[in-house]
Amino acid sequence: MNYLFLDKDLDSKLKEQGYIKFDFLKKEKIDEILKVYSMWKITDENTYNDTEKVETLTGNDFDALYNILNKIVSPSLSRHCPELRTLFVEFLVKKPGKSNIPGHQDWLFTDRESLDTPSLSLFIALGDIRFENGALGLVPCSHKMKDLTPPPSPAPYAPIPLLEHEQLVFEYMTFEEMKAGQAIVFFNNIIHGSYDNISDSDRPLLRFALYHKDSDLYHYYMHPDSTPNKVEMIQYKVNSSFFAHNRNEVIINKYFKKGLELPELEIKREIYLYPTYTHQELEQELKNIGAQRNQYDFSDEQKNQEIEKKTWWKRLLKQ
Repeated sequence: MNYLFLDKDLDSKLKEQGYIKFDFLKKEKIDEILKVYSMWKITDENTYNDTEKVETLTGNDFDALYNILNKIVSPSLSRHCPELRTLFVEFLVKKPGKSNIPGHQDWLFTDRESLDTPSLSLFIALGDIRFENGALGLVPCSHKMKDLTPPPSPAPYAPIPLLEHEQLVFEYMTFEEMKAGQAIVFFNNIIHGSYDNISDSDRPLLRFALYHKDSDLYHYYMHPDSTPNKVEMIQYKVNSSFFAHNRNEVIINKYFKKGLELPELEIKREIYLYPTYTHQELEQELKNIGAQRNQYDFSDEQKNQEIEKKTWWKRLLKQ
């Protein structure tokens, strides 16, 4: 795999653990980002559930916001990771209340079969983040689970093997507390999520998608005629502007109409293979990669019922 960080220790830890946390931006840069956030008119259309939303824009508005935020972040990114480039940006805002995001993997937008050109995410804390206000939880080394690969778009309609094991996955997450200005970079195929924000204030994060400068860009899409027993995945070769105009909610709308219909961009089709785990099988897989149970209690029956009710994936799937 190509080096991703100039700091060899950080680079080695990222490749071994699947993610790293490090000091990234100074206070004045965080203040600039918060000013942009407060001034920009961002719609609530991209809502996962009542209390967790991804605040993004599309088209020309997306380009303008991306350019502003990329200009603030790029100098620091270049100092740490000169080989990486940003692809798109979004604010991840967790409102107070019931707002868990269960364990999942993010889309891949580079070659799924190449270790040299990974898909990554950069999460930047815009304020202090603790478990109580929705810290990012990750399962260390879960990017090494070879049978578990990120699903194609659109979410959540492609199969999600972890969906039936939310409590177990939460129990094996490491919840990373962050100071404002710190960042986490992780491979998109690592299992990650976050629990409720039980504080009385928003928890804003800024996320950039990252890719290696030598990577070609792709989008992986589930054919609308797929069934749970046979998921056909289409690989499209795209450019960076594709992601500005094809956010998940846009792809969902197209999925239930005619599909993406991009024959000129199609590279190949293949069957998306995914594992089905029993509780015991998944727990053994997690133990095999060295994951350990955390100190938090997710065993309360009423709490688990609330997880079932509020999980945005399950709520969408029941529509």
